[in-house]
Amino acid sequence: MSPPLDTIIIGAGTAGLAALREVRKRTERFLIVNEGPWGTTCARVGCMPSKALIEVADAFHRRHALAAFGVQGTEGLRADVPAVLRHVRALRDHFAASALQATAQLGRSKRASRATVLGPQRVDIDGRALRLRAASSSPRARAPTCPTNGWRLASACSPPTTCSSSPTWARAWP
Repeated sequence: MSPPLDTIIIGAGTAGLAALREVRKRTERFLIVNEGPWGTTCARVGCMPSKALIEVADAFHRRHALAAFGVQGTEGLRADVPAVLRHVRALRDHFAASALQATAQLGRSKRASRATVLGPQRVDIDGRALRLRAASSSPRARAPTCPTNGWRLASACSPPTTCSSSPTWARAWP
């Protein structure tokens, strides 16, 4: 049997990518597992494109206040909705590409699969139980049970054995 991985990161969303940055500083023996599309939900379809669209709407709305600054003719301004959506999609593509770039060169340290936490030092990936020293579960992961016995929680778990919807937990480095 191969030696255990130092860390398995479950989920490649925003929290998973933050964990990946930290893990890569400490070890090369890690695995990041993601079920579903790579690139964070936030960048692909969530808050980032939504905030870009809201910013465009806010900018368009500010036309009503320009008369106070002596700017005239703003009542004739209009939003070119197809152009606005092209702008938002271009921003979304940039955000998603940045998220994808973080995992692009990981090779065998990256797996598109479903992970199931079997215990504090075991994770099942596609029917194969892997041993590890630490794990991180991010928001896109299905709610696991938080292990005890030397594991610390990086986000809230209440009560201690059941994680919230966005758990991140890891074993302290020796």
